[in-house]
Amino acid sequence: MLSIITCSRRPVPNESLVNNLKNTVGLEYELISIDNSKNEYSIFSAYNKGIDLSKYEHLCFIHDDVDFKTQDWGQKVVKHLQIPDSGIFGVAGGDIMSRVPNDWATLNPCAYMIYGQTATQDEEMVVFPNDYNQSTKSVLMLDGVFLFARKELFKTISFDESFNGFHGYDYDISLQSHVAGYTNYVIYDILLEHYSRGVMGHSYFSAQLKLHQKWGKYLPLFNRCCDQAFIHSILPKIEQESFDTFFKRLVRSNISFFEIYKMVLYYSSKSQISSLLSNNIYLYISVFFIRISSRLRGKMIE
Repeated sequence: MLSIITCSRRPVPNESLVNNLKNTVGLEYELISIDNSKNEYSIFSAYNKGIDLSKYEHLCFIHDDVDFKTQDWGQKVVKHLQIPDSGIFGVAGGDIMSRVPNDWATLNPCAYMIYGQTATQDEEMVVFPNDYNQSTKSVLMLDGVFLFARKELFKTISFDESFNGFHGYDYDISLQSHVAGYTNYVIYDILLEHYSRGVMGHSYFSAQLKLHQKWGKYLPLFNRCCDQAFIHSILPKIEQESFDTFFKRLVRSNISFFEIYKMVLYYSSKSQISSLLSNNIYLYISVFFIRISSRLRGKMIE
């Protein structure tokens, strides 16, 4: 039996989601849709409220714009949750949280899902690794489109309501689970389609900064099954590449120069990156030219 929790911008649950769950879940369940049409909740507080309202011992957290393709997927959820010392499960994740912001796919990406068609992009099936033939793979970080866990786990961890908004909850709860001694997993026997992708604006980058400030004393963190000597040998490269990508996203998001400068200084001081961007003049010139180039190529994030 499942308690399925979602935070919705609609006063009533998405009809297509309701029908999809009814036709695919394959066991008894309840849908707890937290009405956030008046923007009363962050996703952290909405999910905690959903946990408090839940009556079953197996919890699923889903975005309300997903479509499950696998029949009887709820039975697979229950089976996965019997794995000893398991923490959070999802359909996409990876093996590192570095000292600068990185995507879940930065190291050893693991994923099994469909990104639905959008105005600018066709449907995309995402499977990493391509040749993997098991139903689960351990990871450190998870993407929040679909997460599930035992309700008992939330006696130890919880969604951190000191965060605001709708970013960082998935990374934070993944790290909480890992640091508490549990193992997180990506699953490969439940396929779903997700019809939107995240927007990287000011709130996203603010959440990233708060996330790194919260977990800074633990970072960098790796999946326990990783070869630690190898990881540390390539860590400078990972952090440099992650920082370069993060910086370009910052600039393309039209965040103020002061905010960019503050973040550049913070991450430069916490990691092994080598950057001329801590020089105020060089930073200003870099921001100017990246924004000009990005506008010409249509790369700005609106």
